[in-house]
Amino acid sequence: MLITVLDAAATAKDMAWYRDHGVTVVNPPNSAPLSFLGINGTPKGYLIDIWKKWSEKTAIPVHFEFAQWDKTLTGVAQGTYDIHGGLFMSETRSAFLDFCIPFHEIQSALLVTKNNDVALSRLYSTFTVGVLKKGYTEDFIRKAHPTLKVSQFTAISDMRHALANETIQAAAGNHPILGFELRKLEKGQDILVKQILFKRNIHGAVAKGNTPLLTVVDQGFSDITPAEYKNIANHWFVLQTRKIDWFRYALTAGAILFIATMIAVLLGRGSISEHHSAD
Repeated sequence: MLITVLDAAATAKDMAWYRDHGVTVVNPPNSAPLSFLGINGTPKGYLIDIWKKWSEKTAIPVHFEFAQWDKTLTGVAQGTYDIHGGLFMSETRSAFLDFCIPFHEIQSALLVTKNNDVALSRLYSTFTVGVLKKGYTEDFIRKAHPTLKVSQFTAISDMRHALANETIQAAAGNHPILGFELRKLEKGQDILVKQILFKRNIHGAVAKGNTPLLTVVDQGFSDITPAEYKNIANHWFVLQTRKIDWFRYALTAGAILFIATMIAVLLGRGSISEHHSAD
């Protein structure tokens, strides 16, 4: 009887319920251009704009939360947050998360400094490669190169410092995020994309078994048109047919941050309207 009551309560959380109560969407805070904190801690980035569009389609209020990467995974699985803003699907994650329909494709890459531009065979046999802890890229690269020396980080910014200090000699992860963060290195233009590791779709995700919420999430993304998806992506990513220029990724997101800061200074305001988040 108790199980029946609980099942009925879960099923009751339909579109109308979420329109009244809203949802919390969690992302890591230092993952520009996907998700980051702008002026006065305002949520910014591609994933923020995607979920705002989803909110517009569903009329469900979205409350954005931020946490370190590994905490975003456990937080959704344990019910601290309703939805993960965007990640790769994997067999490991499917044990505790259910994934919505995909909404964007991202490349993962292996990056090195110009001084460490060596043959891949030497790199994989002698270098220490930095990865985001519990990130999909870590799982991928460990399986592809079981003897590789891997160093885990909870934030991309920490990986940048380690690369600058040569505690690690290479970094692997989501290409646009790494490119944006590594531009902050001295002589950051000397960072090279050594290898594209894979190309995969990103999805939102809910706790395993939360079918009512997953249905609501999928419905909202289904209502976003291809043109709307493209417009949001074009605000944050520089799309090229043959290769991705990480430095232009950095310029795109960096220019947005710079312009937002200058407007705040010139107008003497402490914050900037979210309407201009990607202008």
